[in-house]
Amino acid sequence: MYGLSFCFILLIGLKTKEYIYKYQAINATQQIRNGEIEYYVNNPDVKEAWLIRMPKGYIHSADIEEDDTYHMDVFKEYYGINPKMKLIFYNK
Repeated sequence: MYGLSFCFILLIGLKTKEYIYKYQAINATQQIRNGEIEYYVNNPDVKEAWLIRMPKGYIHSADIEEDDTYHMDVFKEYYGINPKMKLIFYNK
């Protein structure tokens, strides 16, 4: 009985540690991206905006593929980026 409880507590602890690591990785990447976005908002004459991608396997909807024009336009509008600017998402 106590062995099973210990196993569950250990499993919960490991999963919690994993989620904290993922949160920290995503947060660090988002902070970099926010700085990049701020630069491109303040410099609307730049032709291409290079934005960091989220870590692979963590968030599937944070990056936009090049041929997805609808979401590119929504992303630009949401962040106030020049609509004529080309967005390029790069891996860290």
